[in-house]
Amino acid sequence: MFTKSTSKISFLISFFLFLQLSLNGQTTQVVFKLLDDSSLEPLIGATLKIADQGYVSDLEGKVVLDLPFGEYLVQASYVGYQIIQESFDLSQEKIEFTLKLKSSTILETATITGSKFETSIGESTISIDVIKPDLIRSTNAPTLEEVLDKVSGVQMIDGQVNIRGGSGFSYGAGSRVLLLIDNMPALQADAGLPNWDDIPIENVAQVEVIKGAASTLYGASALNGIIHMRTGYAGSTPETDVSISYRKYMAPKDELKHWWKNEDAPFSTHFNILHKQKFGKLDLVASANLFNFESWNQETYNKRSRVTFKTRYRFTDRLSAGVNLNFNDAESADFFFWHNGASGATRPYQDNVSSRTNIRYFIDPFISYFDQYSNSHRLNMRYHYINNDNNMNQANESNNMYAEYQFQREFDQQDLVTTSGIVWNRNSSDSELFADTIITALNVASYLQADKKFFDRLNVSAGIRYEYNKQNVPEEFMGEIIPNGEISESNFIARFGANLKVSEGTFLRGSWGQGYRYPTITERLIATNFNGSNIFPNINLESEKGWSAELAIKQGFSLIGLNGYLDIAAFWSEYDNMMEFTFATIDGASG
Repeated sequence: MFTKSTSKISFLISFFLFLQLSLNGQTTQVVFKLLDDSSLEPLIGATLKIADQGYVSDLEGKVVLDLPFGEYLVQASYVGYQIIQESFDLSQEKIEFTLKLKSSTILETATITGSKFETSIGESTISIDVIKPDLIRSTNAPTLEEVLDKVSGVQMIDGQVNIRGGSGFSYGAGSRVLLLIDNMPALQADAGLPNWDDIPIENVAQVEVIKGAASTLYGASALNGIIHMRTGYAGSTPETDVSISYRKYMAPKDELKHWWKNEDAPFSTHFNILHKQKFGKLDLVASANLFNFESWNQETYNKRSRVTFKTRYRFTDRLSAGVNLNFNDAESADFFFWHNGASGATRPYQDNVSSRTNIRYFIDPFISYFDQYSNSHRLNMRYHYINNDNNMNQANESNNMYAEYQFQREFDQQDLVTTSGIVWNRNSSDSELFADTIITALNVASYLQADKKFFDRLNVSAGIRYEYNKQNVPEEFMGEIIPNGEISESNFIARFGANLKVSEGTFLRGSWGQGYRYPTITERLIATNFNGSNIFPNINLESEKGWSAELAIKQGFSLIGLNGYLDIAAFWSEYDNMMEFTFATIDGASG
């Protein structure tokens, strides 16, 4: 039988037990904000681990959780940054913590081109070089092509990229290296050539150079490699950058090649202005570029005015959308044949100067969405307009429409990432080069790639792609009969790669990938004349196919305060049906 005092004691014990259980059961909202230590920029997609549970930061670099009161050990990591661990005591409602991550070693530099998600350069399964903005600023380069010559294994030949000797030279028609701007192909669709003047070099965040076939993820023009220019977004504070430069070119030692007077010496002027700013949920980047180049080649010049806009609006932490715009108005002149190889090396052959005006612009809308399972959905679109007019009866106008849907899923427990997508690309071109005939081309593709990590040391990547290409032409073109006015084909290509972390700072990698390139409209149908030299169409031109393989080792080092790495690679490439201009005689005419 209980006494009154016993009942009071029992009640107090029960009350305190209930209070303890209630306190232990209480939760609070916790906000972890992950930032770059130097720029204070939010780190999107960074990983936060608490009690073996992983979470990914949103578009503002935040992870929002409901956690019981108590003490926690939190680990934050992001590709290209040092891993940090901190302890937190949750004892009040709605707490916010800021975690600042510092950039790691050069081998942890983050790249996305090789796999379409962020991977450190040391763990990549394919050769990738990275160009940082500091190099571009230090060289005062007006275009990206001047910087690419400084990358090992890359050569520029009159505006065309050659990686590891895998390209010949086709003047103004076709490229075996794909140019990307923010994941979007930027080659002129009908001719397959890069327009370097379109690249907003004033807003470079990073340039990634892939060496070797990369057609599985990016399609036909990546037969020999990729140049990927990534532009920057607005930071936490407004930023304005202005640069002006002037160059004067000295006379050559060979007086025979010195055609100008001192007061008319070749020169170039270059002006850039860039502004970045956040307006609430809206990110805005705007830039302008003016360039004037009077060349050492007689009667040759290049003038341009370019403006760009880059916008992104974050509707929620999962959904964002934006539109990018690039407009370029230019005029230029050059010549195809020089007068001779001695005193006339910098002078044009008679009646051989081609002057032109160009208007080019592209509009790129995009939508990005992370669903409730952290799967990534992205839709990229583009309208690309080109109007080239010149004095050599070689004017052309083209309209290109492009769309790509990409789906990416991470399987955290399996250390597996799958990337898949579908591509639709249509081009219409009206040109004097094609006998004033409107030619249309269609490219449809789908791809799938899987990237898997084993034992936290071995990365394995495998992918496959299906391509369908079609060109619609007249049933009779310059004497050639084309059944139904259609030329089409389809093809499968694949790749495989692996990267093993042998020790800290030492990575061994190997890869094999197929390449494929469908003839551009210009390569197949061009018909023109350069000062008596004829260029003939080749309706029966076949696609290029090939493969490349490499075995390489990357070794990082730190010496007297300098961080770097040594990369040694053995590679092999083979190509079939390589497309190049060749000299021939057709019906008595040579070209």
